[in-house]
Amino acid sequence: MLKIRLALLLLTAVYAIVANSQSWNNRAPLISKYATDGQPVSLTCRKPPPGNVGWFRLKGGDVSKINVDPRIQISAKGTLYFSYVNIMDTAVYKCGVTISSTIQLGSPVQLNVTTGTLINTIN
Repeated sequence: MLKIRLALLLLTAVYAIVANSQSWNNRAPLISKYATDGQPVSLTCRKPPPGNVGWFRLKGGDVSKINVDPRIQISAKGTLYFSYVNIMDTAVYKCGVTISSTIQLGSPVQLNVTTGTLINTIN
């Protein structure tokens, strides 16, 4: 039980560092992407430096690392793919690149998922 609590504490500390780390140079502005519940969606990591690319979800002050599963995949070039989205996927997403044991976050993408008519708009 102590090991699990320690691991959870460590993960929380890492996410706090990630959330406050500086992004790479020439960070692009927020992009808003709109999708309808059930629609496939991809989010592109814009101009990442060399390194391991991962994705993070920022919602309500919480930062969580995106884990791949049958519905969510990350390409070798760092694109985040949802085979379908649902309302719970509405959040700000940032790709992150691991460089020398530091995770640097990239530009934000606001994903807005709605129910009803298909919307295919990128601002």
